Amino acid sequence: MAKDLFNRYIWLVDTIYRARRITFEEINARWVRTEMSGGEEIPLRTFHNHRKAIEEIFDINIGCSKGGGYYYFIENAEDMERGGVRSWLLNTFAVNNLINESHHLKRRILFEQIPSGQHFLTPLIEAMRDGVTVELAYQSFGRDEANTFEVEPYCVKVFRQRWYLVARSPYYDKVMIYSLDRIHDLTATGRAFDYPKSFDPEEFFRFSFGIIVDEEYDVESVRLKVYGTKCKYLRALPLHDTQVEVERGEGYAVFSYLLRPTYDFLQELLSHGDEVEVLSPAWLRAAMREAPDVIMLGEMRDYETVQTALTAAETGHLLLSSLHTVGAAKTIDRIIDTFPASQQQQVRVQLSMVLRAVVSQRLVPTVDSTQTPVFEVMAVNPAIQNMIRDGKTFQIDNVIYGGAASQAMLSMDNELIRLAKEGRITRETAQLYAVNPDMLRKRL
Repeated sequence: MAKDLFNRYIWLVDTIYRARRITFEEINARWVRTEMSGGEEIPLRTFHNHRKAIEEIFDINIGCSKGGGYYYFIENAEDMERGGVRSWLLNTFAVNNLINESHHLKRRILFEQIPSGQHFLTPLIEAMRDGVTVELAYQSFGRDEANTFEVEPYCVKVFRQRWYLVARSPYYDKVMIYSLDRIHDLTATGRAFDYPKSFDPEEFFRFSFGIIVDEEYDVESVRLKVYGTKCKYLRALPLHDTQVEVERGEGYAVFSYLLRPTYDFLQELLSHGDEVEVLSPAWLRAAMREAPDVIMLGEMRDYETVQTALTAAETGHLLLSSLHTVGAAKTIDRIIDTFPASQQQQVRVQLSMVLRAVVSQRLVPTVDSTQTPVFEVMAVNPAIQNMIRDGKTFQIDNVIYGGAASQAMLSMDNELIRLAKEGRITRETAQLYAVNPDMLRKRL
């Protein structure tokens, strides 16, 4: 229901904005041609309720001119055209509204997936409007279960087809960022909070490349020398709002930025390969030079880190990282599950092309009350590539087991059997840590 109302509001704003001046009867004539209407007109009382909600939620004022008839118009149309959320709403949904009015065009216009987690957007906006806290059931990356806690919602932001909530955590007493597609449940508590007048959402992200806000990084002037066709690319799609072209030569251009050069910005630069050279600051230039071919990433903890890792691997960098999983197949599943369902098939294809090997380690208790590492090594071959791409990771364990002798792979179960036969671990321990306990039991 909330999603339907949200779409109604956007449709009304877009329809009135495009018409400039329009009567209520003309609005209804267009409304009944859409799929949302179900063939029924909007009652006048409902229309006025929608006007009030649109003003409260989006700060868009629908006025009424009584001269020469009742004509509705957008009072603050100039504000809408300056950018920000209102402009984004119009640009996003305007084409969709046109399609709703011309059904035969639907199969001829293709869209990317809308930002994930959007079903929580309306209740969040309502909570922000009412100034009440929300209770989240939130599963962060790396946790097996969701945690439930209360936050004060400040604003929402879209970045690379993903919705994020910026909220103050009373527990940590700081502003934190949550991905909407990691929210399992969201409930408005009814408990009021005071939105700080000093908090400006645009200023909060002003010097950030993306969604990462890390004040440990100083705001610095960054100068990039860009070569070849990449110059035209950055002119059309700037890396940041502060981008300024300060020099143009034959085959190159120099762009300046004012931002915090956080990890995600570094990964973005690496993804462009040799076409982008850092001129300053010196430490960022050194970082680019020190790891042009090999990237060491301590741990892939969240969506952004995994995404940038895949991007870096696609551009030819050897990337080494770690992940808290059990076994090679579970590692692949964890990476894919980091992404929303709508992107997972694309990620499977992407991962099948860039993944080279997975080394898995478990610490197993020994008979002398110490621990010994047990390894599994999966070298990606054409068979495993196909399984990753086709979503058949459950078959990977059999490939590792079968290829252990001839393809430089190690099977976790084979290593457990070896340790048990050597007397370093008990049979019970081997069965407890086995991928396939039934098979292992037969071989011991």
